[in-house]
Amino acid sequence: MAGRLTLTNGRGSTRPRTTLLRASLVATALALASCGGQTGTIATPERIALTYLGTAGRLMLVAPDGRGARSLGAASQALIAPDGARVLATAASTQATTLKLFTGTRHQVARSLARLAAPRWAPNTVRLLGWSADSRYVVLSADEVTGGGEQTALLVANCSSGRIVTVATGNFLGASFSPSLADKLVYSRATVEQLDRGQSLLYETDPGGRATRALTHSGLAYGPAWGPRGIVYAKLLTLGSETRSPLYALWVREPGSAGHRVGDFAAGPPSAIGTAMAISISESGTRIVANLRTPSGKRTSLAIDLTHRRAAARQVTLVGAKVLSATIARSGRALLIRARAANGTSEIVTTTWAGARAHVIAAGSDPSWNG
Repeated sequence: MAGRLTLTNGRGSTRPRTTLLRASLVATALALASCGGQTGTIATPERIALTYLGTAGRLMLVAPDGRGARSLGAASQALIAPDGARVLATAASTQATTLKLFTGTRHQVARSLARLAAPRWAPNTVRLLGWSADSRYVVLSADEVTGGGEQTALLVANCSSGRIVTVATGNFLGASFSPSLADKLVYSRATVEQLDRGQSLLYETDPGGRATRALTHSGLAYGPAWGPRGIVYAKLLTLGSETRSPLYALWVREPGSAGHRVGDFAAGPPSAIGTAMAISISESGTRIVANLRTPSGKRTSLAIDLTHRRAAARQVTLVGAKVLSATIARSGRALLIRARAANGTSEIVTTTWAGARAHVIAAGSDPSWNG
């Protein structure tokens, strides 16, 4: 996987965006009108493929082409499980954040999995980070109120029993389950003192937080994503200043190795929006999408191809819209993008890996898919 990285130009779509968006919004509006106020079960496709948050704060279930959008209820975040049969969502208020689990393939049935209530848990601080490979566990973070103030806790929720375990406390810069081992989790953690001197270490643990060991012992590791070829993460190269962002490079740590740098490019720190991971990896491990900040502080998404000896990266772009974040399908053949249109509307867009055939799914945010 090592090799020199070159930047290449991406290709944007030339399909009319306004027509696609208008058609998608009409389909969404008709679907919402048909199920407005509906309770109980909701007919859905065999496999849950894509969810997003609609403009009214509703969790929407939709086919990959944008058709058949259905509302599952109010939510603030959502993540589809790898088995395509579960969706974990959060419903936040000033009193508590409720974890809601939607199960079933043909019909969605919701149940309250857990409730993180004030005053122990600070309102609106829960963040869903990722599912385990067997669709049993979800890793998340939340701010816990203690006698000394607030501290962030890394939690693992068992979506079968509803039990939530605190894995660690501190400052967390990402977490990810192994793609093949359901009982292995990697996370980046730092104390306040470590962050002040530019340090954050990678740790491996189990869902109970018992068998924990450090994987790195120096430097600042950010946004770990566990792929089939190892753990990919951003490593700090130089600290920032008042006029520029710090510089990072992507590294991969393979089992039993000290890790190596993926190419020779440098960018700003990883930038995750909602439940979109800062780094996502295809199931082959040869394609990576990284959401980063540029040295000037702007967001950028890079599609990195490790298929050939000479790795190549291109910026993910769309015609007539700004890319806010992107994730890659497990197959590696498509990208799911959250974008901002010229009129300021937040859109959910899919494209091929090469950046062709862009399709606007709907107006919304925080997309999750099981592509």
